[in-house]
Amino acid sequence: MSTARRYVFERGARASKFNSKRDAQQRRRDCWICRQCFRRYDFGKAKKSSPVCDGAVVQGAPARGGCGSSEFEHFPSSGEATYYLRLANFESLGAISGLQLHTRHPLLAPGPDGVDVVIGMFEIDFVYQRDGATVREDYKGSADPKDQDPLWLWKLRHYERQTGYTVTIVTN
Repeated sequence: MSTARRYVFERGARASKFNSKRDAQQRRRDCWICRQCFRRYDFGKAKKSSPVCDGAVVQGAPARGGCGSSEFEHFPSSGEATYYLRLANFESLGAISGLQLHTRHPLLAPGPDGVDVVIGMFEIDFVYQRDGATVREDYKGSADPKDQDPLWLWKLRHYERQTGYTVTIVTN
């Protein structure tokens, strides 16, 4: 796993593994994780209407009994789901604490009367505490800026300048 901050993107990071931004978006696979037993499920593009953690075969793993929960956490890519499982393991070991998923933050701009107005929302994939500091991470399948959505890049810059916090970009 390599991590790179946005500033590394501007100087040029590793070569892209995708042909284009569209290729990157089309190759991602939605994934769900059971909130109780952390079992991974791939229901395809649309989740079942009322799924139950039943221990079905998932990505070649042998079938085992599930916990019976119907609470799942959705991830837009299997890489992001894998990274979540790693962070959940670190949290259970006590290395990190307060893991929050998909936190939404308002993006503000001064309005005509001088009062800040919400112009959009920025979603950060993972927020947690490590060694007393708050860590903000966003998972991306590629560190190459040409694979990123320009709107997402703008929101990232706006959020960082608005709050003074740095969001670490995590890749596989």
